Amino acid sequence: GFQSGEPALLLMTARKFLAAGKKPEAAALFQLFLKEAPDSPDTAAAARQCAELLIDAGKFREAADTLLTLASVTKDSAVGEQARFLAAQCRYRGGEYAECLKLLDLLPATPERALLAGQAEMKRKRYPEAIRRLEPLLEKKDDPARSEVLKLLIRCGTEADAARAVAWAELLLHEDPANSEGTVYAGYLLDAYRKNRAEKEKFRTLGNWMARYQLGAPEAVPVILQCSTELPPSERDALLQKLLARDSFRDAELLVLMENLPDRKWKMEFFNRFAPKFADNPERCALFLGMAHLEFEERKYAEALKRCRTLLAAEKIWRYRETKLLEAQTLLNLKQDEDARRCLQELLQAPQTVAEKRQAAALLAPSWERSGEYGNAIATAWTAIPVDGKAESGDDAQVIAELLKLIIRNADKVGGAEDRRDAEEILNQLTAK
Repeated sequence: GFQSGEPALLLMTARKFLAAGKKPEAAALFQLFLKEAPDSPDTAAAARQCAELLIDAGKFREAADTLLTLASVTKDSAVGEQARFLAAQCRYRGGEYAECLKLLDLLPATPERALLAGQAEMKRKRYPEAIRRLEPLLEKKDDPARSEVLKLLIRCGTEADAARAVAWAELLLHEDPANSEGTVYAGYLLDAYRKNRAEKEKFRTLGNWMARYQLGAPEAVPVILQCSTELPPSERDALLQKLLARDSFRDAELLVLMENLPDRKWKMEFFNRFAPKFADNPERCALFLGMAHLEFEERKYAEALKRCRTLLAAEKIWRYRETKLLEAQTLLNLKQDEDARRCLQELLQAPQTVAEKRQAAALLAPSWERSGEYGNAIATAWTAIPVDGKAESGDDAQVIAELLKLIIRNADKVGGAEDRRDAEEILNQLTAK
């Protein structure tokens, strides 16, 4: 019910209400001011404040209507044009994308308006139309919103034009390498390259980009590794060498390296530099077990044994059977047969499958044989032979055959004619198949 012939008093009162935090009353007073003084020098500012209050209240349609009313009554064309653009923004925020576009198409084109139009078309899932509106914005090389335009075009391209999406992503990484989302688009490019079998130059460029600009990012290890697999050995090694410039690696990254580096030489290079101290958690234990396997393959048996025993001494033993078996194999290679047998006998007492027990017995029986304990060798071998002599796989058959041959060898030494006869019969059945 406020009545006044003094618009300035209305405006002052509206601002007093706003300063006091009474936003609904302030918005109502601003609207009254705009109605009574459409040509005031303060009109544009008041309209913006009024619209902001309505927007804060989630009243986008009312905010747009306020701005359009201003545009229809003001005599200042610049004020009217800006009011219509603000109204278009309100339509967009209120989800009225078609109405937003209608308003924008009545206004002179500007980059800011084209950007909003492109976003509105994207909301309507009209991606080719969005590209048509957004792509001309790339003509201005120094546009501060250029990276954002490229991101929008990439999103449109993934829906409507995959080849151009890749080109825009490449352009984004080239022009704005420090972009906070650069690694996201690097991952997108890697997937696209692999899917489309891109030429090696693409992988080389992407891997080098990641090594130069995002080496410390979590995505660096998988991207550089996968890029390296697409390159010739010399270029692959040059790219992997750049990973070594990192100060450190997380356990998860070292596990990825363990699984994907091309050979033991590279694995040893990384682990010699970056191997962490032991900690009793799943990732670190998995890493230590992998390192123990690697050292075993490199014939560094003392080091492998030390890692196995570190793992076995932990409160929560990680992959007990695998670690215990590796410990036994390491002891055997160190010629410590007595310790190895004790280790294998402990393993055989643990719950495990028939195939797993056979694997342990296949190590234990030859150890007894080497120590001259031929009877124990025969007895241990028989525990791993299936009653029906049937193997479940080719590898299984090979293990069983070796154990049967061991029985035959040792039976002659202890006068075990029956053991020899039974072993030969099963072996003949096995080889006949």
